[in-house]
Amino acid sequence: MPPRKPRPTRSAEEIATPLNIGHWFRQWLTVRAEKKMLEGREKELHHRLCGAIEEQGYRDEKGSLFLDLDEAIEGFGALKYERRVVKALNEDRAEKLVRDKGLWDRCTALTLRLTDQEAALDLLQREGLLVPGQVIEAELDQEEILKAHYEDIITQDELDSIFDVSENYAFKQVKE
Repeated sequence: MPPRKPRPTRSAEEIATPLNIGHWFRQWLTVRAEKKMLEGREKELHHRLCGAIEEQGYRDEKGSLFLDLDEAIEGFGALKYERRVVKALNEDRAEKLVRDKGLWDRCTALTLRLTDQEAALDLLQREGLLVPGQVIEAELDQEEILKAHYEDIITQDELDSIFDVSENYAFKQVKE
């Protein structure tokens, strides 16, 4: 590693003497220990605040929870526990649905993956055929599934049944 560029003027405290290095290391250990304690305290306060929002807050139309502060604190007038909903396609249920509806060819895309490039190059040079070790996979195409829904081939209940829904909350502060 190349040496750091020297600073034009340095105080005695900035020079890397054995005494200063020991002092810097002690400070670093202290700061690291304080950081761990502060992180633990932050986590504890976060837990308490989220509990208070759940117990005393009110829900908005999107399902988020709010708790108004009695008075603004550093520009913040309320606390928010923001509701977040994530939908993920359940591959097994979606595959069954598109197969049952006869939509497999429409709602999948084929992907070719080479598992042995050297063997692939040798075979392609010799014969131009598929290579042992190649894997052709069918992947569900969510856009095509949604198009089938818009065309009333897949009902809303069927569409809902192929997605796993998870809900979580994020702690936020609300400006006045």
